Amino acid sequence: ISWDLQSPNAPSWGCIIFDSEEDGSGNLWLATNVGTKIWHPGKNKLLPTPLPDSLANQSVFDILVDRQQILWLAFQHKGLAYLDIKNNYTRHFQRSPYLVNGLASDQLSSLMLDKAGNLWIGMTGGCQKINLSAVKFPLYQIKPNMEASENTIYRVHQDNKGGIWTTTLNGKLFYAHALG
Repeated sequence: ISWDLQSPNAPSWGCIIFDSEEDGSGNLWLATNVGTKIWHPGKNKLLPTPLPDSLANQSVFDILVDRQQILWLAFQHKGLAYLDIKNNYTRHFQRSPYLVNGLASDQLSSLMLDKAGNLWIGMTGGCQKINLSAVKFPLYQIKPNMEASENTIYRVHQDNKGGIWTTTLNGKLFYAHALG
């Protein structure tokens, strides 16, 4: 099956799709420059997104569904949100200069779930490992105390041995042995 978003039969929401992720019900969640969209293949149509109005139309670079069917969204300029699909509950995290263990940036680019269940976020200024149960958001940087552009992480990946790989917006590849 293919659906050309540029065809005359496509919806008129004119978007760029950055990422997609399937949930446990078979819905395809789309991360786009005009918000998060839900494609229901059985109904062959887009469904409304159960997000607050403040987030509904914001640009999303990456999307991830975890083992508990929690949908994680990496917004281009609005931080991080998760949506508990089963219970229709949303939690939104944004950068706060007053929170020591908070999100370091609102400009996010990638999400990765490691083998231990931690969420890694690539962002302007580095990457963070999110552990909600411990309420800790440690920041990892390629070059600490450098400009945010020198530490902007585009993608985060975990290899088979548990090592964390990151790529930067300026074309560099970095490796760190399994980070605790």
